[in-house]
Amino acid sequence: MSQIRRTYEDHWHFEGELSFETVCEILPKCPEIEADKTVTVDLSGATLVDSAGLSLLIEWRRLAENKGGVIRYINLSSSLSRLFNYAGLDFLLVGNDS
Repeated sequence: MSQIRRTYEDHWHFEGELSFETVCEILPKCPEIEADKTVTVDLSGATLVDSAGLSLLIEWRRLAENKGGVIRYINLSSSLSRLFNYAGLDFLLVGNDS
């Protein structure tokens, strides 16, 4: 089972698979974003991220930007960091702690 939960104010933790099979379940659980706020999503619990999962992370980033906020992803696995890099999306990780 995949889940995202708030661990404390403006900090969320994801656990499980972020894949084609789970994105429809996870998409509506996007962290709450407010203007001028930065929300951190810890991905250390992600066991699998495929292209659909990558798309979801990009969509959350877009939703945050549309509201005037920022989502910052931390603790990416080396394989997820490479996936961002191969997709030419590593610029989204600027300022990331990965």
